[in-house]
Amino acid sequence: MLGVWGREMFERRGWVSACAGMLFVLACSAGCRGDLVIEVQDAQIPYGGSGYVDVLISSDSSDLLSGFNARINITPGGSANGDLQFDAVPFDASTITSPFSYVFLGDSAGYSVSGPLPYEANVTDLTASSSDVTLGGTKRLLARLAVTHVGGTSAAVGETFSIVFDDIVSVFLDSSSSRSLSSSGQDLTGTITIVTPEPSTGVVLLCAGAGVVLWWRRKRRSGC
Repeated sequence: MLGVWGREMFERRGWVSACAGMLFVLACSAGCRGDLVIEVQDAQIPYGGSGYVDVLISSDSSDLLSGFNARINITPGGSANGDLQFDAVPFDASTITSPFSYVFLGDSAGYSVSGPLPYEANVTDLTASSSDVTLGGTKRLLARLAVTHVGGTSAAVGETFSIVFDDIVSVFLDSSSSRSLSSSGQDLTGTITIVTPEPSTGVVLLCAGAGVVLWWRRKRRSGC
């Protein structure tokens, strides 16, 4: 279930005997920990512009986390008015504190986002200290993913795209075991809505300046 990434993480941490005892540990600990809760937030992106989507993590009881490999997908819209894709240059979420603090804030071994892009992003990180972080009801940032609306036209306004957390292949680690995501209480799909871009500061100032000139000319003609 862990694949190459999981095996590398276990070797890196020196968990030599973890694989042999994993099923036993999972069976013993299942009754004393809650379910991880994932929330993919909705967002708005201007047509032809960029933005981001946040993925949050919490627990409905108490859980330990020391590493993760999370896969997030964009469902291609197939629209003639533009497409939504992950950016090739990702955010570094490891230092983010607002509106939600990164789950391994101050103890990140190296937040990483890899492809294949543009519709699939794999996000990985570990605690640098090899210690567990305790999750509870407070939501924390698991990933912040940069997205871009490419080939966009104004006809795309109002169109939507789905950002989906893949709960089948994503893996979460603590210091003694790994686990997949429970399907209960999850909000695994976020919606990106394409909106009209806000006018830039330069355009606003230009319009304001034109209004002042027009007012001055009218004032001059009236002799006031």
